[in-house]
Amino acid sequence: MQVTFNKWFTLVLAGLSAVVGAGFGFLGHLLYNRDFIGTEVVKIHNSLGIILGMVLGFGTGWGYSLIMLTFKQFTKRGWQLVIAGCLIGVFAGLICSTVFHFILMRLYNTTSTFPMEIGAWFGGGAGLLLGVVFSSVLAKKVEIPE
Repeated sequence: MQVTFNKWFTLVLAGLSAVVGAGFGFLGHLLYNRDFIGTEVVKIHNSLGIILGMVLGFGTGWGYSLIMLTFKQFTKRGWQLVIAGCLIGVFAGLICSTVFHFILMRLYNTTSTFPMEIGAWFGGGAGLLLGVVFSSVLAKKVEIPE
């Protein structure tokens, strides 16, 4: 069985997104305590944030890679692919972060949006960073004519 560039691209991107998601998931879960959300909370094990962030990060990275691999077929210039990759990356990071915090808000039974607001900055930033790196790799690899 031959492993193509598209499969490697998808697996590496999804794996790296899972690692980033696990790290930010741990940090994001720490925001759900009485000092930040203002109410007494039921203590849920910190590994929940890591696992939830990892699963959502993997899924987001997988979806992002499929969108980018499809988008590269419709663009004629590498810079267009990089710009699109950055914008889609920010959007993907925001969606991932929002879903993460929505799930934790339901589990902790809180209406405080403070953790979600903080998480949006981290999710969007992580999406931008991964979007720049991987869309640049994709633009170079497929050698789109300028």
